[in-house]
Amino acid sequence: PKWVEFERKDERLEFHFLIDPAALSVARAECLRDPSQETGGIIVGHYSTDRKTAFVTAMQPPPQDSRKSRTLFVRGTKGLKSLLSRLWKE
Repeated sequence: PKWVEFERKDERLEFHFLIDPAALSVARAECLRDPSQETGGIIVGHYSTDRKTAFVTAMQPPPQDSRKSRTLFVRGTKGLKSLLSRLWKE
């Protein structure tokens, strides 16, 4: 995929965050669903061998039993094990 890149660089740390555009679309849609509330979800990916780059290959909306409010998000666990097992095999 053509990655969307974010970078953090200062005197102590240099780190790259590359995200698949489809994954970014999932995150954006989740944020726009209810912008007055905190949100979260499941981020799937891997790190480079030197651990300086994170590759986000997929994002999933939060599990159905997640709780959210204006100032709080608690990720639920309903269906999470089967989702991660399926994504791990892909």
